[in-house]
Amino acid sequence: MGRVTIKDIAERAGVSKTAVSFAFNDPSRLSKATVENAVDRATVDGFVVIGLGAQDPVVELLQRRDIPFVLVDSEPPGRLGAITEPKTLLGFRASNLAEVRLEKGQATAQLLLADGQNRWVDPQPLPSVAVADRVVELAVPFELIGDVEAGDTLNVIAVVSQAERDLATVPATGPAQVIVPELGAVTVLQEVQDPEGDDHGPGSYTYPTDPVFEPQVYDLESFTVGVDDKNVVFRFQLFGPIHNPWGSPINLSVQTFDVYIDVDPGAGTGRRLLLPGRNAALEEGNGWEYAVWVEGWQQELWSNTSAGLSTGDEAGQLFQVKASYKTVVDPDRRMVTVRVPKSVFGEDVDPSKWGYVAAVLSQEGFPAPGVWRVREVEATAKQWRMGGAPPDTNHTRIVDLAWPAGATPTQEEILSTYPPSQEKDMDALGPNDFAQVPPLTAGRS
Repeated sequence: MGRVTIKDIAERAGVSKTAVSFAFNDPSRLSKATVENAVDRATVDGFVVIGLGAQDPVVELLQRRDIPFVLVDSEPPGRLGAITEPKTLLGFRASNLAEVRLEKGQATAQLLLADGQNRWVDPQPLPSVAVADRVVELAVPFELIGDVEAGDTLNVIAVVSQAERDLATVPATGPAQVIVPELGAVTVLQEVQDPEGDDHGPGSYTYPTDPVFEPQVYDLESFTVGVDDKNVVFRFQLFGPIHNPWGSPINLSVQTFDVYIDVDPGAGTGRRLLLPGRNAALEEGNGWEYAVWVEGWQQELWSNTSAGLSTGDEAGQLFQVKASYKTVVDPDRRMVTVRVPKSVFGEDVDPSKWGYVAAVLSQEGFPAPGVWRVREVEATAKQWRMGGAPPDTNHTRIVDLAWPAGATPTQEEILSTYPPSQEKDMDALGPNDFAQVPPLTAGRS
């Protein structure tokens, strides 16, 4: 974020250095006009950089004026940036420092740990460092950073120094964010190769007309279920691109991915109806105990009952499981990977015996009442509506179903077979009023 000192702000605001200190640490001792003048002048590249201990009136003033600001862990707490000496403000709490020293064309590197008291401790040598021309390359093993997993976000910023004086930061406007890629091996339990070109639901659906809905963005290429030491892993790969035109925090915008887990397929337990708005159900004799819902702004896990694995009530409530899971979006590979901790499902679980329903739908930020954020399908495609719907109210909103090529019945037969209805209240309909989806099992995939 650059450097800012109390002297800089005092000169900009036309007040004393003492007044600036009071403005950010004890604003009650100054007039409102003086405090506001100091805040207005304390900008670095369009941001106000203040310490974590800054007084509430200062933060409220920034928010009221819609001025972007960055809280940093400064020393002493509550002071503005570098008060007593020049310091580089990172804009985040760094946990590790990878330090590279260049002397006479040779590079040495070490990794240090933050001790929570503004000191770097426990240096460990990093042997994988090289210099060529004006390029420095450094490799830092993930295990040295800490307990990181695929999908974790790391804040990274480079500081260039000479003779103990910082010269520049890269990026200059704040830390870069690096998403940890897939780490370690996954044991595949089930894998479905989905046919290309079947992103049409029951066979008639067409994409919305807005250019953001690029060809094959809902066309599933494969769906995989696997396990690693800690997680059950679900992986969707698409034929089409994964872009983020609406700026979601996980780099996923137009797609929604559902996974329904039947821990005892064929036993007749669990809930048959899929999540609200999907307009489909598991075929009779099967039911899901868990549902994984992934889209750009919602990543949730739902259970059919509060007891977890007990038999569900078709007319009963859905219960959100208070557990977090990791979603990794890889646009280059057109892949979305979801890692759900095994502990969520209880002890001694065997995902190889479970049944799964996996579906791709169109994400909708402004859904109809009772629909959980998936896009409407109407008779004719519009800018924000899919087209090709039959003349009923209970057709599915699933665009592509994970279903093996050549299997019978086909996806088109599964999603088009149901008794058409004109009922407007979907809660008045039961599971047999919607398309019946068979779960994928070890023998079927």
